[in-house]
Amino acid sequence: MRNAVITGAWWFATAFAGGSLALMAGRYKEVPPPTSRPPSTSRPSPSPSPISLFPISTSPISASPISPSPRIPSAPPAAFVPEYPSYFGNRIYIPADNPLTPEGVYLGRMLFYETKLSANNKLSCASCHRQELAFTDGRAFSPGVDQIPTTRNAMSLQNLLWVRQLFWDGRASGLEEQALTPLTNTHEMGQSMLNSAAKLRRISGYPALFKAAFGNDTITKEKIVKAIAQFERTLISDHSRYDGYLQGSYQPSQAETDGMNLFMTDPQPGKGIRGAGCAHCHGGPKLFLEQFHNNGLDSAPIDPGRAAVTGMAADKGRFRVPTLRNIALTAPYMHDGRFATLREVLDHYSDHIAEGPTLSPQLRQASNTTGGHALALSDTEKRSVISFLLMLTDSTFIKDPRYADPHSYKTREKTKTGETKAQVSKTGSQDQGQSPALETQSSKRGPQNPTLKILPAKHYPQKSMAHKLIKLIKSVNA
Repeated sequence: MRNAVITGAWWFATAFAGGSLALMAGRYKEVPPPTSRPPSTSRPSPSPSPISLFPISTSPISASPISPSPRIPSAPPAAFVPEYPSYFGNRIYIPADNPLTPEGVYLGRMLFYETKLSANNKLSCASCHRQELAFTDGRAFSPGVDQIPTTRNAMSLQNLLWVRQLFWDGRASGLEEQALTPLTNTHEMGQSMLNSAAKLRRISGYPALFKAAFGNDTITKEKIVKAIAQFERTLISDHSRYDGYLQGSYQPSQAETDGMNLFMTDPQPGKGIRGAGCAHCHGGPKLFLEQFHNNGLDSAPIDPGRAAVTGMAADKGRFRVPTLRNIALTAPYMHDGRFATLREVLDHYSDHIAEGPTLSPQLRQASNTTGGHALALSDTEKRSVISFLLMLTDSTFIKDPRYADPHSYKTREKTKTGETKAQVSKTGSQDQGQSPALETQSSKRGPQNPTLKILPAKHYPQKSMAHKLIKLIKSVNA
């Protein structure tokens, strides 16, 4: 009887949210850029700027919020709905067979932080992509389950809703395909998808989450990577001081303004115009163009880069252009993590470009001196560019609870003396092979069959259906 009531309540909640889910599924389609800009609504229009290289519209794009499913632990009061400023553009990439849904996004968030997806039960996607570092890990190369480091630097996971070619060499054509590599690579998480699915089936909360996200509780590799991809597409950074500038609410300092001018301007020594020419590769409000370039790190690159995918000699040493958003948090830099600081990066582009047959033409021709072969930025100019780059840090993004580890929340249990104490999960549970979000109820299910804990109804809006259903579930469980 108890299970029947819980199951019925769960599906009633899912059916109740059906209209909103349909709205979301229809909202996130791949569409061309709008032919006309919508009028600004909640954000002020930016002040005219001589260095603006693109038309700006500042109305946010969003869908209606949806109440969360009642059986999801640590769920926010309202389901996460991605939104972004219209100057990001609408050329988003979401496969037709994997639309964003609140249940799918939340399941993906659970799996992103799930250590049971690794062979040693200690690593998760978040091990190499930490939120506080804009989803990088602060290392040149990342150790996997066998402690053998990866061959390239972990890329930042932000604003991937607009990215179609993943990895430094662009070998994956979508986030679903990309997720399979770290999950199964022997030197990364090192586990077959069959084993990962089998582990998740033994955790009693996951089948219900998969059923809510995909219509049935069968756990497969396709569903695992689809859910992770859904979550990663919601990792949107758009609250930096640079966004404030674009929206007219932040006035840059003189150093930031000078750095922005240098960043956006091509050097023209014949006209007395100095510049760094960064916008060729990192232009636009998202601060990246989906291109591959050889940026002059080595005259004879050891890592073939894009050429390993295309087989073309012209692509040797070319790598995907990463976004510069949150760049101050994502050191070390380049595909091999060779530069530890932004100053080293500026020194490279200013003075140490290595000539080679596949060097980007923009770098080959860029100089602030007539007939020169280097940008030759002054010390003051380098510091100004760095000041602008610091404007790109989004402190909201790196602290946003919607992107945080859902397994790490405070639970309360009664001690043997009848007192209550707060327990913070992730206090050694990973080393013991137990998923930190799971409470083992040995007296009821045994230590080998943990269950996901339902949050009290107070964590949901008072008048929401989820709030009423959880109170019903709790009464049945009492």
